[in-house]
Amino acid sequence: MGREGSAQNPKAPCVSTGIPGLDKLLGGGIPRGYLLLVAGGPGVGKTILSVKYIYEGAKSFGDNGVYVCFAETRDVLVNSVRSFGWDLEAPDIADKIAILDLSTKLDIGVQQALNQILETVISLKAKRLVIDSFTA
Repeated sequence: MGREGSAQNPKAPCVSTGIPGLDKLLGGGIPRGYLLLVAGGPGVGKTILSVKYIYEGAKSFGDNGVYVCFAETRDVLVNSVRSFGWDLEAPDIADKIAILDLSTKLDIGVQQALNQILETVISLKAKRLVIDSFTA
């Protein structure tokens, strides 16, 4: 669900991150159709921010999302965010979020990984996509 305007383009509809303070800093959220790179050292909160974006998209806005794990397994991700009260396997959320675990498939080629991601995005009709971590 977008809002009108952002700091970069006042007429572009925005996608809420689900984090009110961040949406305010961004001038309403992430401009629809934009790619956003979240960078930083270990432990700064990249994964937490990314999961919150996918989780709130599904819970608050009804947006289907795909979360691609390269750095950690699906089980580690699901269990670690439960401490924040985010249950990615809850009945009202599980059918809106696909967690694609490619952490154990690092030997597959880039094209095969991209094909798997695109197939999942298309089949779920996802509006949100996170790839964590691109460097992996």
